[in-house]
Parts: sequence; C-alpha cells; structure tokens
Amino acid sequence: GPTAQDDLLERLACSHACHTAIRAGDPMSREEMRTLVDRLFATSRPHGDPHGRPTFVRMDIEKLHKRFGRS
Repeated sequence: GPTAQDDLLERLACSHACHTAIRAGDPMSREEMRTLVDRLFATSRPHGDPHGRPTFVRMDIEKLHKRFGRS
C-alpha cells in the first residue's frame, strides 16, 4: 500500500499544481489554450483537479444557447 512518503509526495504535487495553475482571467493565446486542452486530455485523470472539482462539463447545445440568451 501507499507509504507516508507516497502520501507526502501526492500532497506536494497537488499543492504545486494549485499554486501554478492558470486562473480565470489569465490572458492566454489561442495556441496556449489549445496546448492546455491537449495536455489535459493526455493525463490519466482529465475529469477533475487535484481537489476533485470538475475540469469540464458536458452540456447539450440547446442548454448552451439558453445560457447565452440565444434560445
């Protein structure tokens, strides 16, 4: 099973990921955005951040239009 050292390394990795994350409102070029999404889906856990929050959601096009006032 996992050792105390494994647990520590996991917590350090999570902390590093949080502190170096791109935040809402950070300016990014299209290429940076494309690379970020490509790297996300190349991981073994693309569905959530280190704290378990979702990194993306699935939404049908009608709901998307409604959210942006285009219904």
